[in-house]
Amino acid sequence: MKKSLMKKGQKNRGEKERGITLIALVITIIVLLILAAVTIATLTGENGILSNASKAREETEKANAEEQVGIAVAGSIGTDGNVNTDSLNDNLKNISGLTYNDAPLSDSNKIGSLPAKVKVDGYEVRINANGSITTQIIKEYTTDGVPIPEGFYYVGGTKEEGVVISDSSADENKGTDHTTATRTTRKSVCVGASRS
Repeated sequence: MKKSLMKKGQKNRGEKERGITLIALVITIIVLLILAAVTIATLTGENGILSNASKAREETEKANAEEQVGIAVAGSIGTDGNVNTDSLNDNLKNISGLTYNDAPLSDSNKIGSLPAKVKVDGYEVRINANGSITTQIIKEYTTDGVPIPEGFYYVGGTKEEGVVISDSSADENKGTDHTTATRTTRKSVCVGASRS
């Protein structure tokens, strides 16, 4: 009889050793949740992988616009060291999507003197008289053509009433009238409307 009891006890102890306890399972789940939280923060935080990738994409697009115009300007510098505007217009026509005075370059819409501003891929590139260039992002426009400066987001409004913008991405497209937009934004700027 003792043998059968010992075997039965040994069998139970063996089963307990092979299984996992509830405490071990809870600890494992907690560790996995902590790892998931750290991973999500690394991906989506202010300095996370996704925001850094977005910044890198913007910088690459800006550098590409500067390079395209810079090559056109460099190819337009004459033997006297000055930028030849006829040559510049010909070189700039080769850049896809480039506009001057909000229209593509043509015989009737061409750069006559420097400094001049052209737009390429949502960037405004200023060509100075000495051939240097400066670039400003004008990536966003409202539907009625009001430019939204870099670092700001469209909240609402129209060109006639005044456009409301905010420096917080959380406010983007929140309102269509000034009452709603002013209540929802922290810092807002009214562009295009005169105050009476």
